[in-house]
Amino acid sequence: MSSGAFKREHPAPSASAIAIVTTESERGRQAEVIAPNVSQAGDAPEARSFGALGLPGLSPREPCYMSITRGTLGFEPKPPTVTRPTRLATKTIATYPHLVLHEHRIVDATPEPSPPGPPRTVVTLALTDWCVAAARSEDGRWVFVEQHRHGVDATTLEPAGGIIDPGEDPATAAARELLEETGYGGGSLAPLGWVHPNPALSSNKAHLYFASEVRPLAEPACTAAETTRVVLLDDRDVRAALEDGRITHALGVVAVMRALEMAAGRRARP
Repeated sequence: MSSGAFKREHPAPSASAIAIVTTESERGRQAEVIAPNVSQAGDAPEARSFGALGLPGLSPREPCYMSITRGTLGFEPKPPTVTRPTRLATKTIATYPHLVLHEHRIVDATPEPSPPGPPRTVVTLALTDWCVAAARSEDGRWVFVEQHRHGVDATTLEPAGGIIDPGEDPATAAARELLEETGYGGGSLAPLGWVHPNPALSSNKAHLYFASEVRPLAEPACTAAETTRVVLLDDRDVRAALEDGRITHALGVVAVMRALEMAAGRRARP
């Protein structure tokens, strides 16, 4: 330990000098405070003489001794390195309308000099992009639909939305889905960005929109495969439905929350 590691806090010979020492390791960075306790000769049997260091505020003619007190100020772990596996091979194992199931043979990357891990298999879905239209009518009520969802095998409450057709613009798809499922249209459509619905399994995007000042233009275009019932909620009811679990569709939750912010002026329109 060098005298340069200390800084003087008080000029008196009995003052303690304090050093902050930082050490690096494979685990991370640790900061320690080292406080020399200055005393007269013989006060501490385990103390060592530091008179030769010429510390500020200590006379070299006085036999000064210091016992060292160490304490951890904090530990900053090294952030883990995010590795990307290597795909060795990919094959299609099932194909359905709007959905393709892929199987990938991969090798996980490991920190050097460790060898790569053994090959393993992961499964992903190739899905078309989706759209969601969080809509608010001319009289200030939010336009939702109730419909059956096969995944949960139950009726859900959510904003209008669906699959973007090949070559279709996402905004056009959102307006089309809103009209088909609710019969509402007109007004204006503002983008709310996009999200990955489930990046663990698929790379598709859901494009979100706020349709404001909409009005009823037609009856919902129900079919045997998809029937919907329009539900109108005011601002207070929408916030309550988000909190109490009546709206559980994750994409609908994100779209409605962003639309509420835009409607309140807390999210800028593009």
